[in-house]
Amino acid sequence: MSSAAEIALNHIQRLLASDPMLRDILAQAVPGFSADAGFTPRVDVFECDDHHQVVMDLPGVDRAQIKIRLDGAHLVVEGQRALTPPPNARVVAQERGQGSFRRRFLLPENISPEDVSATFEDGILTVKVPHAVVSSPSRDIPISD
Repeated sequence: MSSAAEIALNHIQRLLASDPMLRDILAQAVPGFSADAGFTPRVDVFECDDHHQVVMDLPGVDRAQIKIRLDGAHLVVEGQRALTPPPNARVVAQERGQGSFRRRFLLPENISPEDVSATFEDGILTVKVPHAVVSSPSRDIPISD
């Protein structure tokens, strides 16, 4: 549902987020490399009989920081996750990603844009994208001579 470049970037970001040692080695060895792997939410996409469903893990994200929109043939989910250390604390290790995120999904043509809905509960965002009801008009077809 995403472009090849977005998929590759997401894989690299996940690898860096899951392996702090690799991130630290790259930060020291590669000029201009940022050790901040950011935050890329994990996503599952399901195709059901009458809708597509996108389920996104957003732990620690405030509902007010999430924006969902349809942009042409794409569903776009954007937001911000900020992690605040305790007062007077020094960061010794930081593996949880933070910062802005943006995920974009190509939707099929047969959706009903006005019926898209979203819920956010316990850090899990669920976006339901109903398929459009395609009705064929009923009519009698005469037999020609």
